[in-house]
Amino acid sequence: MPEPERDVPRVVLSTAEERFERRRRTAGLFLGPTAFILLLALPPAGLAPAAARLAAVVAWVLIWWITEPVPIPVTALLGPALVVALGVGNAKVTFAPFGDPIIMLFLGGFLIAEAMRLHGLDRRIAFTLLGSRAVGGDPRRVLIAFAALAAGLSMWISNTATTAMLYPIALGVLAALDRVGTPTPETSTKTARFGIGLLLACAFGSSIGGIATPVGTPPNLIAIGQLQALAGIRISFVQWMAIAAPLTLIMLALAVVYLHRRFPAGVERSAEVRRALAAGRAGLPPLGRGERNVLAAFAVAVTLWVVPGLIAAVADSPQA
Repeated sequence: MPEPERDVPRVVLSTAEERFERRRRTAGLFLGPTAFILLLALPPAGLAPAAARLAAVVAWVLIWWITEPVPIPVTALLGPALVVALGVGNAKVTFAPFGDPIIMLFLGGFLIAEAMRLHGLDRRIAFTLLGSRAVGGDPRRVLIAFAALAAGLSMWISNTATTAMLYPIALGVLAALDRVGTPTPETSTKTARFGIGLLLACAFGSSIGGIATPVGTPPNLIAIGQLQALAGIRISFVQWMAIAAPLTLIMLALAVVYLHRRFPAGVERSAEVRRALAAGRAGLPPLGRGERNVLAAFAVAVTLWVVPGLIAAVADSPQA
């Protein structure tokens, strides 16, 4: 029996925002080709003919990326196609970066992350950890757990997806805190302040955790690719983690300490919070085939990412 897909939250735009988006796309649709034609007809002084044609292509692509009259992937393919059509570069060289190993690593990471979201494996991991006895109902431990969980998940999946997945759970915890005792203006204010800290813990943890692995966030892989292309420096998965993981732990600890001091909770311990997290954990469906397959694929991918670097590190060690 196929597993139901999880709904993806959609942003609801106001009438004014929809009107602005429509005008932005319409303007960009005509502005991009216009800038392209103008730069071809009136090339900037001092540029070689090929460079002037390339500048025209860049202008068109940038305008369409900003205004999005067509999907971004379409624009991404338009640029190289124009470069080849205008004779700025040959097709083999121009389209070669699409097959770069870094792009394949991007693709693999994104596919695994989407599969985790689609089958609910990310929520299972979250509720399993947050509903454990180690966290209990202590708001301080809850804040630490949310920050650590956000960092751990964002090491492998999108920072944005991690934060979006954890926010509804965090809001449920805050609602449970609000039910503790008899609400007063003072306790409500403290709960609201703690809520700020809890939501920031999700955001900060996701951003910090993305640094720890090459696949944590796209800029990491871009940096690795540029270092290899421009400086001939090859950084393996393990080498990156050896440098970035300790920095991640230090930054995460500093963030948690700051958030705890800046946004303390109004109560020491809350049975409501414990029950809310336990209910979320109990409400998880049995582990399905899709989750098992994603978990197996994730384990294989991480193993293949890490093991070559470990083997190279052992081979290069003085004792080897």
